[in-house]
Amino acid sequence: MATKLSVPYNMKPIITKFIVLISLLSTYSAKADHIIGSDMTYTCGDTAGIYNVIFNFYRDCNGCYVLGQSPKCGTSENCGSSSTAPTNLTVSCISGSNTSTIGSLTMTRTSITDITKTCKAVKSRCQQPCNGSFPFGIEKHTFEGRLDLRSNIASGCCKFEISVLLYVRNVGITTGQSQQSFFTSCEFDACKGPCNSSPTLTNDPVAILCCNQAFSFNNGAIDYTDRDSISYAFAPAYSARSTTCSYSGNRTYNNPITTYYPGSLVWPYANPNANPPIGTYLDPVTGDIIFTPVNCTEVAVVVIQMTEWRKDTSGTYQIIGKTRRDMQILVMTCPGNNPPTITGPFAYNVCEGSELCFNITTNDVTFQPPPPATAPAPDTVSISWNAGIPGASFSVLNPTALHQTGRFCWTPGEGTASSLPYNFTVTARDDACQLNALNTRAFRITVKPKAKATRTRDTLPCGVYAVKSNPVTGFRGTPGYSWNILDSTYNLVTDRKIAKFKFSGNYNSNKRQDTLIFTKGGTYIIEHIINNAPNNCPTSYYDTLIVPPLLEADLSLGSDTFLCAGSDLLFRPTISNYTPPLTYQWSTMGVTNNGKFLNNATSLSSNDKDTFRLRIPNVQYDTAVSIFISDGIGCTATDSVQVFLKANPLAILPADTRICTYDDLDIIPDLSTAYWVDPIMGDTLAQGDTLAKEWYFNGSSIPFSIADSININIAGQYVLKVVDSLKCTDTDTFNLFVNDTVTALAGPDKTYCFKDTVTLTAGGIDTAGTGKSGLYVWKEFSPNSITLGTNNIYKQLASTNKEFKLELFMTQSGKQCFDADTVKISVNQLPVIKLTGPKDLCCDYGVILMNSDVITPAGVPATGGWSVNSYPYLMQNNTFYTDSACDIIDPTIRFIDVYAVYTYTEPSTTCVNKDSIKIRVNSLPNLILTPKTYCQDKLEVDLDADIVLSPANTSLGTPSWRCLDSNSTANNFTNKMLLNKGTQFNPKFWLKVDEASYTIQNTDGTDTVVLEFSFINPFGCRNKDTVNIIISKVPKITFSRNRDLCWDEGNISLDSLTGVNLSDGIWSCQDVAGFRKCSELGGITGDIINTLSSTQLANASATPNQWKLRYDHTASGCPAFNEINIRINPLPKIILTKLSPDKLCETTADISLNAKASPNPTGGTWSTTDPTALIGGNTYSPANATIKGSYVPIYYRYTSPSTGCENIDSIKIQIDPKPVIYIPNNQEFCRTANEMTKVLTMPVTADFSSGVTWGVVPNKPSSSRTTLGADPKVGTVTLALQNNNSDTFRMYTNAGGLGACSSDFGNFQIIVHPIPDASITNDNPNGCNPVTSNFGVSITNSIDPTTVTYNWNIAGAIETTTNPSATFNTDGAKNISVRVTSLQGCDTTLTETVEVYPIPVALFEPNPNNYTTAALPRFTFNNKSTVANLLNANINKWEWDFGDLLTDRDTSTETNPTYYFRTDTGTYIVKLRVTTNHGCTDEFEYPVIIGPDLIVFIPNAFTPDLSGPTQNEGFSAIISGELQMELNIFNRWGEILFQTTEVVSELQNGTIVTKSKPWNGEYRGVPVQQDVYAYTLKVTALNNKEYEYSGTLTLIR
Repeated sequence: MATKLSVPYNMKPIITKFIVLISLLSTYSAKADHIIGSDMTYTCGDTAGIYNVIFNFYRDCNGCYVLGQSPKCGTSENCGSSSTAPTNLTVSCISGSNTSTIGSLTMTRTSITDITKTCKAVKSRCQQPCNGSFPFGIEKHTFEGRLDLRSNIASGCCKFEISVLLYVRNVGITTGQSQQSFFTSCEFDACKGPCNSSPTLTNDPVAILCCNQAFSFNNGAIDYTDRDSISYAFAPAYSARSTTCSYSGNRTYNNPITTYYPGSLVWPYANPNANPPIGTYLDPVTGDIIFTPVNCTEVAVVVIQMTEWRKDTSGTYQIIGKTRRDMQILVMTCPGNNPPTITGPFAYNVCEGSELCFNITTNDVTFQPPPPATAPAPDTVSISWNAGIPGASFSVLNPTALHQTGRFCWTPGEGTASSLPYNFTVTARDDACQLNALNTRAFRITVKPKAKATRTRDTLPCGVYAVKSNPVTGFRGTPGYSWNILDSTYNLVTDRKIAKFKFSGNYNSNKRQDTLIFTKGGTYIIEHIINNAPNNCPTSYYDTLIVPPLLEADLSLGSDTFLCAGSDLLFRPTISNYTPPLTYQWSTMGVTNNGKFLNNATSLSSNDKDTFRLRIPNVQYDTAVSIFISDGIGCTATDSVQVFLKANPLAILPADTRICTYDDLDIIPDLSTAYWVDPIMGDTLAQGDTLAKEWYFNGSSIPFSIADSININIAGQYVLKVVDSLKCTDTDTFNLFVNDTVTALAGPDKTYCFKDTVTLTAGGIDTAGTGKSGLYVWKEFSPNSITLGTNNIYKQLASTNKEFKLELFMTQSGKQCFDADTVKISVNQLPVIKLTGPKDLCCDYGVILMNSDVITPAGVPATGGWSVNSYPYLMQNNTFYTDSACDIIDPTIRFIDVYAVYTYTEPSTTCVNKDSIKIRVNSLPNLILTPKTYCQDKLEVDLDADIVLSPANTSLGTPSWRCLDSNSTANNFTNKMLLNKGTQFNPKFWLKVDEASYTIQNTDGTDTVVLEFSFINPFGCRNKDTVNIIISKVPKITFSRNRDLCWDEGNISLDSLTGVNLSDGIWSCQDVAGFRKCSELGGITGDIINTLSSTQLANASATPNQWKLRYDHTASGCPAFNEINIRINPLPKIILTKLSPDKLCETTADISLNAKASPNPTGGTWSTTDPTALIGGNTYSPANATIKGSYVPIYYRYTSPSTGCENIDSIKIQIDPKPVIYIPNNQEFCRTANEMTKVLTMPVTADFSSGVTWGVVPNKPSSSRTTLGADPKVGTVTLALQNNNSDTFRMYTNAGGLGACSSDFGNFQIIVHPIPDASITNDNPNGCNPVTSNFGVSITNSIDPTTVTYNWNIAGAIETTTNPSATFNTDGAKNISVRVTSLQGCDTTLTETVEVYPIPVALFEPNPNNYTTAALPRFTFNNKSTVANLLNANINKWEWDFGDLLTDRDTSTETNPTYYFRTDTGTYIVKLRVTTNHGCTDEFEYPVIIGPDLIVFIPNAFTPDLSGPTQNEGFSAIISGELQMELNIFNRWGEILFQTTEVVSELQNGTIVTKSKPWNGEYRGVPVQQDVYAYTLKVTALNNKEYEYSGTLTLIR
C-alpha cells in the first residue's frame, strides 16, 4: 500500500500530540513494559574457551525501573518480577536441531547511560528529577560476565548459544509484539572459530525517530581482533527460543515499520538514494539502515542479525557466529526539520603502506514550511566517528562551522591487505529541538596488496649486465615491470651512447629480465618498479651499480682546422682501457636536413688502419667521421666527430641587369655576402679577412680594373674574381644588356562634332624579338592636365578643342624605357530640336503618330526620325504602340515611363542632335487573390478581407464577383452564397459556406469552388482573376468497441481498445464528478495508457470505478471531439500459508498443496520452477525434484470469474539431496624396489554430504599394518608392506547426510605390486633441424626384460618396438616417453628430450623499399631475419653481399647496414646469410633498383564505388624517386576537397608501385558528384629540387 509523505509545519498540533503521548505513557507505564531492546556481544579471553560477555539492556524511562538501579526514573507500579535486572544468562549447546541448556552465566551491571538523542536545552525522562520537558527517555544498562566453556568444548560441544528471556515488551508497540515476552541470544562455533570474538557494536541504537524525516543509521559493528566477514539481515523478534513474535497488519520482520512509498510502489521495493528514501533498506554488506517513517504514532520492533563468516582450510566461508540487536522504535511528530546528510563516496581503495586521506562533508538543508509560516534558523551539524579502524585518525577540520567537515587519514601497514574491507561509521548530528536528527553511514576501506620483488644481476664482460625481477612468493595480481638507468644523482641517463637496455635500445625497459649495456664506466643507479595490476600498488627499488672503466676511443682534429674545400684532414684516435690487439674500422657521412645520410667525403687511406685521412672534394654539408674499435677480449668502442668546413670565399655580384640607351650603371659587389651559411646546420662562417678584386670583360684574360666598383654602359659580360688571405678563390659573372630605342606615335590632328566620340590611338610599340613588351599612358595636355590611363585606344565625347599627350614605356627582358608624342582635336556644335510636352496613357490606349509632336526643325525633314531606347519594339516607323507595354509593367509600380527620342542630322556639318518626349503608360489594376479552405461551421466569409490581397482597398474602385464552378452553380451562388453587406456604390461582398447555404457535392466531403473577381480602378482600367475556395464538412467521431481492463495488463492502445473511427487524434483524461480522478490513471502517452501506473482499486465493487476520456481530432482541419468511459479492475487477492518445515529430504513423502492455499479463492492452479516435482496438479513430490539444496518457489495462480483478472502468490521449499558416497574400486598399486612404506591419499568423496570419514576394517591380516592420518577427513593412509609380496588392505567409509537425510557407507580394498626400474638410451640428443635419433630401454631391477611390454610416445608418434628410431623435422624440444609395463600391470614412464634447433629465416627490407634514384643511390637494409624462440636460439652472425660486381668491398657484418651504390642506374642482387648460436644457417636475396632521378605519372580520370576498373577506385599520383610530396584536390570553386602528404605502396601486376594516398571521391564522408576537379602536386626529389604539377581530373560515376 502506498504511504503518503507529509511534513509538519505548525507547532500547535505538535504540542497536542506530545500531550497525547505523555498520556499514553502514563497509561502503559503501569503495565511493567519497560523493555525496549537489547544486544549481546562477546570477546575471547586470554585463554581459548574463556569468553567475556557484554549484555546491553535498553529501558524505557517511563516504564518500570530495574531493581538495584540508582538513581532511577520510572515506576514500580504493577511491575512485579519484570523489574528484576537481567543478571543471569542461559548458556546452551546446539547440536543439529537440538539445543540443550548446559548452565547459566552471572552478569554484573557495570554502567547505566542515558542515550536519548535530545538537544542540549532539553532533558529526557531519564534525567533527574525525571520530569524533563521531552516526554521520553532511553537508558542503556550494561552487564558483563565471564564464561568458561573449556570443559564443554573438550566434551565435544562446538556450537554454543547465550540467551536471555525477559518480561515483557512495551504495551505501546503497535506492530503486534505488545506485551509479548522478550527473548534474545547470540551463538558461536568454538570449533570453526577457536577463540573467536563477536563484532563490537560501537554506535548506540536510536529508539526515537521523527515522523516524515529520512532516517539513516549504522550499528557500527567492527571486528578488531579476528577481521571476520560480517553480513547483515533483518531477523524476527522472538518471544522464546524458535518462537517468533506475532506481527500485525502488513508488518513482518523484514518489513517491520511503515515507511514512505509514493504512487503504486509497495514493499519489498526500496530506494535508499531517493529524496526522501523509499521503502525499508538494509545494506547486507555495510549494515546501513535507511528509511523514512511515515506513521507518526507507530511503535515498532526492528531486529538486525549480524552473521560472522570465516574461511576454512579449503577457502570456503563458514558461519562461526551470530549476534542480534533487538530494538523498539517509537515514531513521533517533531517540528519541521530536514535531517543532516553525509556526502559520499562511501568506499575507497588504498595500497598497503600508502596514506589515504579524504574529507567527509555534512549538510543540512533548512526546512522551508508553507506560507505564511517562516523558516526556522539553520541547524548546526556536528560530525563524529566510531574509531572503527585502529591506527586511523579522524579530525574535525572546521569545529566552529555551521556544518562540520571531518577528515579521515590512515596508513595501513605492511601485511594489512585483505579482500575484506575495513569499516568505520560516521555520524552527523544536528541541533534540532527537542530531538536531534542523526545520520550514520558506514565507510569501507579496501586495502590492496603491495607489489614486491627481489632483483638479481649477473655481470657479463665489457660492461654488460643481465638483470631480472623475481616477484615474491604469494604475489597478488599480474606483474608489470619497469627498469630505468639513472646516474649517481638519480637523473635519467638518456644518452644511448653511454648506457641502454638491449631490448628497447634506450634507458627504459618493461621486460621482466633484460640486459644492460654500458659504454662508459662510473656509478649508476638501477631503478626497478614492479606493479601488480589490477591492484596497481607499485614498489620502486634503487640499486647502485659501479661499472669499471671500459674501452674508450677519442677522436680529435688536426691543427689545421679551417680548410678550403679539397684539403686533407688526418685523424688519429686516443684509445684507453683496452686489451691488445686492436682492430679499426672508419666511416664518413654527411647529414641532410631530412635526417638522411649522404657520403660527402673521399678516403685517402684504408678504413681499417689506426689513422684516417679525409679529403673534402666540395663544400655542401658538414661531414661526420666515425671509428669502430674492437680489442682483444671482444669489447668494442665507437666515437665520431663532425668536421665543420670552411668554404672558399664567395664572389657575389648583382644579378644580370638591363639599361636603356640613355642610362649607365655602377657595379658594386655585395661584401655582406662574403660569408658562408651551412644550409643544413645553419652555422654562419664569416670570412674575417680582406678580399682582393679583379674585373674582366668579354672573356679577356687581362683585368680592366682592380677597383672595388665599376661604372659601365656597354652591353657584354663582366667577371669579378676574389682572393682571400688563405688564397681561396671564387669568381662571379655579371651580364649587362642594353634595350632598343623607344619611339611614341600619337597620330595626326582631327575635327569632330559636339558630343561625337573622339578616338585616340597609340602606336610605337615594337615587339620584334623576344622578351619585349610596351605600356602606353595617355594624358590630356590642354586645356586641362589629366591622366587618362594605359590603354592604347581611348574614346570620349567632343565638347571643346583639346590637345593630348602619349607616353610610351617599353620593357625589354624586364627593363623599362620611355618616349612621348602629342595630338590636337577640334569640335563643331549640334543642330537645335524642339518637341511637344509629355503624355500620360493607359496601356490599352492604342497607337500614337509621333511626327506630329516635332516643332523644330519644321516640315518633318527627311534627316530626322523617332526611336525608343528602353523598349525599342514600342516604336515602329515613327509610331508608338501602347498595348505592347501591358505585359512589361511591374505590378508593384503600376506604370512605365518611356522616352521617345527624336534624332536629327544637320546636312551642312553632318552633326547629329537628339531630344525626347516622356510617355507614361499605366498598367491594369494588380489583382492578388488568396485561395482558402473553410469548414462549414465557419458559416460566412468576408471576401474582401479574407481573399483579396490586392487591391488593398476595393472601395477605391468598382469590384464584382461571379462563380465559374458547376458545384456552386448547382448551389445557386448568386442567390444563396454571395451576399453584399455594403451599398450599391460601396459594395462589401461576403460568401456563405454553411450547410444550409451550400451542399457538398463530392463524396470525400470537400468541394472546390472557382470564383472570378473583377476590378476597375479610378483611371478606368479594368482587370480580373480567379481563386479556388475549398469547403469541407466537419467530421463525426464514433467508438465501435470497449472492454474492462485488468490492472496488470501494462501498456494499452486506446485507439485499439475503443475502435475509434478516425486517426491522428489526441486522447486526454477529464476530471468529472462521479468518475475517478485523472491523477489515478498515471498519464496518457500518445494513445497509450499503462495500467500498472494507475491506482489499483481496493476491490472490484469499489466506486467510482471508471475514468472519462476525451478524443480530439484536428487532422482534417475541422476540429471535433467525443468522450468514452474506461474501467481498470483490481487483481484478486491471494495470501498463501508457508510450508513448515520448508526444508525436506528428497526421500520425504509427497506434499498436498491445496491445504497451503486456504483460505484463498479456489479454482487456481499450481506451478513451480521445478515442474517435474509437481504431480497431479496440486501435489509436490520431493522424490521427483531436480533442483536440490536451494529454495524453489511454488506459485498459485488465480483468475477472478467476475473481472477475468489474474494474480499470483508463492511459497518456497528446499529439497535436500540424500548423500551419495563415492569410494574407490578395489585398488591395485605398484611400488618400486625396496619400498616398504606407501602413503596414499584416497579419493573417498561424497556428494550432498556433511562430511566423510573412513577407517580400517578390523581383524584382518593387514589391519595392524594400516595407519590412518591424524585427520580422517583428509583421507591419508600409510601402508606397511611385506618385502616383495603383494599386500591386501581393507577400508570402510561413511558419509554424513545433509538436513534430514541419513548417512551412507561403503568399503574397498588396496593391493600393492612392485614396478620396473629402467632408463632411456639415445645416441643423438640434439642438432639442427632435422635430427635422427635411435632409442632403447635399460632395465636395472630383477624384472625380466623379455616379459616387459613397451609403449613409446616419440613426439606424438606411438611405437611398441623395443628399439625405435625417429627423424624430427620440426623445431623445439621433442618429448620422448616410454611406458614400461610388467606382467602384473605395474609400469613406469620414462622421459627424454631431443632438442631440434630451429633453422633461421633470413629476411631483410631495403629502405627505401626496393627502389631509389641516381640522385641518392643509398639503401639502408633493415634486417627482418627471425628464428623461432625455441631452445634459447638467437641469430648472432649476419653476412651481407650487396651485389656490386665492380668492387670487392660490398660486404658487411652489421645487423642493419647502409650501403651507397654507384650513381649509375641498374639492378643489384643483395644477399644475406644468417647464423644462429647453434650453428644453423639460412640465406635470402632480393633485388634493389637504382632508377632515374624522378618519375611522376598523373591519371586524368578515375571511377570510385566499383563503377570501373579496380585500380581506378581512387585517384593517386604514381611517383618514384621522391623525398616528399603534397597532393591537393579542389572543386570548381577553389574549395580543397582532399589533401595528403602520405605515400603508400601496392602490388600491381607483380610490381610494387609507390603512389600518393588515394582520394576515394568523398568530401567529409559524402561522395561528391560526377564532375571535373582541379589538382596541384608538389614533389621534392631526393636532391631537394622541387617540382610542381597542376591539371584537372574527371570523376566518373
